[in-house]
Amino acid sequence: MDVKIKRYSDRLNIRGFDSWEAVLISDNYEEVDKALSKLKKLLSKKDRIIEILDDSKEKSGVFYVLIRLMLNKALSNELSQKAIVLKILQETISIIANCCFFSMTACMCLTKTAPNIISIFDKLLNLPQKGDSVKAGILRLIGNLLETKKAFPTITSNLPFMEKLASFINSGEVKLQRNSIRTFKILCKNGISKRIIDCNAVAELASLIISDKFDLYGDDILFMLSFLARTVPKDTGRQLATPECSNFLFNILLEQKSEEYKYEKWIEPICSFLNRSYEIRESIGRAGLTKLILEGKNCISFLKILTFFAQDAWGRVTLRENGGLDIIIENLLCSESINEKILLIQSLKNLIHDTVGISYLCQSQKFFETVLIHVNSYIKTNPLDCKLELKDKSENIIQKDSSPFHTINANNALLNNFYNQVYTRSGYLISNRASRSPSGHSRSNSLSPTRSVFSSPERDILDFEFEEGDEIMEMQENKDSLQQQNNEQMVVFGEFFLMSWQSHDENNHKYLVRNEIIEMWVNYLSINLPCDPKAGRAMKRLARSCNIISNLLKLKFHILILNVLIRRSCMMHLLAKECKHCTKIHRYGKDLYRDFSEHVDTDYGWSYILIDLKQSNDDLKINAMIASVALIRTVKRRRNYFETYKPIKKLVEKCKVILLNQENFDMVNSLGEPNKEILFQIMISFGTLISKNTFDKLFFIDDIYKECNDLIDSGEISKESNCCNVPVSQKEGIEYICFENSTMSECIIIEKDILCKNCIFYQAMFSSSFIEAQNRKFKFNFNEVISEMVSWEDFKIFIHYCSGCTVENCLVIKTPQTYVSLIYLADYFSYEFLTNKLIQFGDTLQRMFSGRDLKYIIPLVRQCPHIFSKLSVFFFINFLCYTEKEHMFEILNSLINNPELTEEFFKELEKFLSITFSTSSLTRGLLI
Repeated sequence: MDVKIKRYSDRLNIRGFDSWEAVLISDNYEEVDKALSKLKKLLSKKDRIIEILDDSKEKSGVFYVLIRLMLNKALSNELSQKAIVLKILQETISIIANCCFFSMTACMCLTKTAPNIISIFDKLLNLPQKGDSVKAGILRLIGNLLETKKAFPTITSNLPFMEKLASFINSGEVKLQRNSIRTFKILCKNGISKRIIDCNAVAELASLIISDKFDLYGDDILFMLSFLARTVPKDTGRQLATPECSNFLFNILLEQKSEEYKYEKWIEPICSFLNRSYEIRESIGRAGLTKLILEGKNCISFLKILTFFAQDAWGRVTLRENGGLDIIIENLLCSESINEKILLIQSLKNLIHDTVGISYLCQSQKFFETVLIHVNSYIKTNPLDCKLELKDKSENIIQKDSSPFHTINANNALLNNFYNQVYTRSGYLISNRASRSPSGHSRSNSLSPTRSVFSSPERDILDFEFEEGDEIMEMQENKDSLQQQNNEQMVVFGEFFLMSWQSHDENNHKYLVRNEIIEMWVNYLSINLPCDPKAGRAMKRLARSCNIISNLLKLKFHILILNVLIRRSCMMHLLAKECKHCTKIHRYGKDLYRDFSEHVDTDYGWSYILIDLKQSNDDLKINAMIASVALIRTVKRRRNYFETYKPIKKLVEKCKVILLNQENFDMVNSLGEPNKEILFQIMISFGTLISKNTFDKLFFIDDIYKECNDLIDSGEISKESNCCNVPVSQKEGIEYICFENSTMSECIIIEKDILCKNCIFYQAMFSSSFIEAQNRKFKFNFNEVISEMVSWEDFKIFIHYCSGCTVENCLVIKTPQTYVSLIYLADYFSYEFLTNKLIQFGDTLQRMFSGRDLKYIIPLVRQCPHIFSKLSVFFFINFLCYTEKEHMFEILNSLINNPELTEEFFKELEKFLSITFSTSSLTRGLLI
């Protein structure tokens, strides 16, 4: 063989290309046929083809001769008359196809040398049946040309020719069919999807799929459909949507009942077509879907297929009528795959286009059980990590010493202290909600218009057009990032999306307003409102619904908003730093509370409260009074109600009964509510009565400023050096008073004159006929009386204050207990200046006492009632508005089984409320 190739090669080199040209273009068909046979053997190797094509002679090489020969014979009149001419053309096309298969240069030469090559191909493809071999060669040549990306635009740009190629997919001749399928496989390989669709090649494939040749070409068809499913599934599905093909592919899906399935690779493209093409779904029809629901539950792709049909109106109806929707809901609850849950939620979202379907979903108990499980699990695993942080002293304009009484410069200190009070009081103040019309670009608070005249016209916390642009982008980026990172959150988002759409129909509200659903909804908003504003708008829609006012009142919706959305744990302090996340939730909670209040505070809403007020059940009356105190704001209605029913007095009496003993405190009332919860609800409803307008008058800023100046002018406050005036040992000629702790074997001494100057108690003792003055008793035992009031360490701090000590470490007050002990000692020993400084409303007092520390002030109610009355404003504002539930219970627990203390406590509370609350003006609560 090598000898022959060498001989042909030598002959070729000796005779040159001109000899070949002379033979191939001669009229001796037998010589031409023999030469082509020899040349076909010669050009069967890639290296030989490349050698010929790289020849420097232009249009004189063998390849160009072959192209000329093909063109001549294709246009010859003898083509259909002489078999030898047909054979020559066949061999020529075969050789050219070989060259184009191995060399891109050959492809480019062919397209450039013969610009009308497509018309030649088209003519040859129209030859009668005896020219099938030529057609097969042409199809093979076209396939090889399409392997070259620079050459295939010549073919693909001719749509009629592409349709001609597609027509051979179902040819009865095997070679024609095989080469045609190969051609379109190459197009798929090169990413040409649009032309495949345009030339209706997929329709031809649909006919091939249902033919008896499916098994023969199954892999080739799968390759093409897989590519088309990724690129143009909708258009592909349209051409596959013949009844026979659609049902054939659908049956492939239904037969998938095990992982060892021979059509496993077909599942993905078929599902893609079903998902994206409504034509193929309609071709399957209601009969096919019904059959799937009733008989296809063992199919692995069963749920996925159901979700596809939920996109069509008739599909949703069929699913609902035949139990398919219930199957989706059941699997949403049972599924352990997050991706499958997302798919099922996505299918349920299509029900927003189906009023009956969304109502059916709203009435489904299983759906809400599923939502409750998912959302409660999400809330439990994603708690809001917000901690209470206090403002720095630098944020309060001035920096003060750790002791509120130590001053370096008396004048500046008092003036700065005054300004500090003005500043820190702003922690109480809530900015007015301007009664103005919304700006032109503002949106309504919900997607559906409200019918109430009390609807707030002001900006909504959920209308993000009012936010800064950078904040919008940052929030949106954070939202997108969370959706990508947390698939569980995407499931929850989808479920609230559905409930949001359900809330648009007032007929659905009665199904949404259930105790466990509303509580879950509010708890979800308390952690995720900025990321899911749609859920917040839906809740506002419910709060404004007149049809469910009575339901929301029974659920104590107002208490839930107050406790969860408004009273944020990281904001439960007068000097709390602003938490960006919780501030938005707090503002939303106030808007939601106000919307609900304005709808209850109408003749229609008020009628429901009156019904409960007239009930014989005292527990119903108490709940109605709590709601009325928290929600009624209309001046006329509030005045008449408070004068007629006296709710504050009755609620206070209820509190006294509950605190009478531990049994009452732990008891559950006739409505199944614990008494201590009723007590908490009463307290926070009282907190809504503290109005901003009256709050400005409580601290008498001008009087404080005047008092400070009077102290400066009178010389009671003078510039002091930084020294400790408590002596370590006694000096001769000076009288000292000694306080001895026999238990700890310690003592502390102070000059008698200094102690008598500051404490009226000792001044009177040593300037009268008391036995101590007569016997000159200068030594007192701490353990006899004083130890019952305060600790030894707190007493030593008090002595340092009495001595005029200015050393910071001696005067520092570290705990609220110490602070209260100093108040008690200062009052007991009549050190008025220290008493006034301790109870002065300033930075130190605010920092020292939060809701959890108010329990230390409670003993002052009985021990020092005149002192507590001065602190009552500060105490009750903190107690009612800035104390969390557990700390409030801790304070109230100290009143149990102590009727006298309870009586005094609530007497002060009623007095405080009478000062801060007025029925003659329309005011909103401090937190509202």
